[in-house]
Amino acid sequence: MKNVSTSMKLSLLKTDSARLLYSWLIPHVDYNGCYSGDAEVVRGKIFTRLKKTAVEVEVWLAELEDKKLIIRYEANGDKFLQVVGFIEKQPHLNPDREACSPIPLPPGKKAPKKPAKPKPEKGVDPDDIELAKLLSAEIKKNNPMYSEKPEQVNSWADDIRLMREQDKRGPADIRKVMLWCQADSFWKGNILSGANLRKHFIQLWGKMNSGGKEKTPAELEEEDERALKDPGR
Repeated sequence: MKNVSTSMKLSLLKTDSARLLYSWLIPHVDYNGCYSGDAEVVRGKIFTRLKKTAVEVEVWLAELEDKKLIIRYEANGDKFLQVVGFIEKQPHLNPDREACSPIPLPPGKKAPKKPAKPKPEKGVDPDDIELAKLLSAEIKKNNPMYSEKPEQVNSWADDIRLMREQDKRGPADIRKVMLWCQADSFWKGNILSGANLRKHFIQLWGKMNSGGKEKTPAELEEEDERALKDPGR
C-alpha cells in the first residue's frame, strides 16, 4: 500500500482524521482486506490510546465509504468492512502463511485462489524438495518481484539430488551454502537457480569458509577432493 500518500481518493476526504483511520486500518485487516465495521470496535482497537468516540469513528467510516475506499456490509448479524482493492495492491501476500480469518467476505465476493503447491515428481526425495523450496524462499526475500513456478521447484530438487549423489555434497552443507550465498551482497544476485548453486558450489564453499578471503584454485580443488572422499560432509 505504498501509494497511500499519493492517493487521489484520500486527498478528497474531508478530514485528516478519516485519512488517519484509513492508514491505521490497513495493518488490522485480514488477508482479504476485511475487518470489523462496527464503529465501537474500530474505536477500541484502532484508536486505543486516543480519546475518540464511536460517533466520530462512524462519521469517518462513512467518509471512507463515500469515497469508495471501503465497502461496508453485514453478515450473521454483525457489521464488517473491506478495504477496496486491498488484495490487488498486495500481490506478495501468501494465503498459506496467513491465519484463517473468521470474518466473512462481502456478499457475492469469493476468496482469491491459493497458488498451486508444487507436487513432487515420482522418485523425488522430499528433502531435496524442501531444500529447493528454501532456495526459492531466500531468493524471494531478496527480490520481491521473483515468482516461484511449481515445475521450477522439482527442477531445482533434481539439481540438489545431483549435488548429493554425483558431487557427494551433504544436505547440511548444501543448506549452509544456500543460506550463506543468499545473504552475501554479491552472490545473492548471481545464484538464482539450483543449477547455478551446483555450478558454483566449490567457489561458494571456499568463500564462505575463508571469512570473505578468496581461496586459490588449488585450495578449492583440494577442498573438493576432500569433499568427494567424505560423502557425509
